[in-house]
Amino acid sequence: MSWLRGEGKFAIILVTGIAIAISGLWATLSFLPSLSIPEEGVTLNLTVEAFSWNVSYSAETTNRTVLSFLLEAADSLGFEVGWTHWDSLQAAKIDAINDVRDGQGGFFWQYWVNDEYGQVGADRYILQDGDRILWRHTTYPPEAGNET
Repeated sequence: MSWLRGEGKFAIILVTGIAIAISGLWATLSFLPSLSIPEEGVTLNLTVEAFSWNVSYSAETTNRTVLSFLLEAADSLGFEVGWTHWDSLQAAKIDAINDVRDGQGGFFWQYWVNDEYGQVGADRYILQDGDRILWRHTTYPPEAGNET
């Protein structure tokens, strides 16, 4: 019967180890930032600038991220937006707007909110009422006068 006691101890140690690991994972996940998007509507203004065309769009919306509002404008005004979610960066990257590709001619799609350069992925920036969003196809880092 001594082998049963050894297996019983092993089982208790194993279960305890698993419980500690799960608790540690749960505690770690609770410290990660969450993306909380308010549900109330806001009024936003969007401008998209490229060499051969510009578009403006204003609306009251519940689309509260830079990306979701761009997609709303594209749907409403009839232009296409291609984008990719990069798991490694946990952020969205614009691939093209209205057939103007990111990287085309050394220019890249970049955004500003209220004249402040976007520091996070467009799907991570939460907009506030009255925000002005500008998407521009330009050099990186952006330099005045180098827009396409």
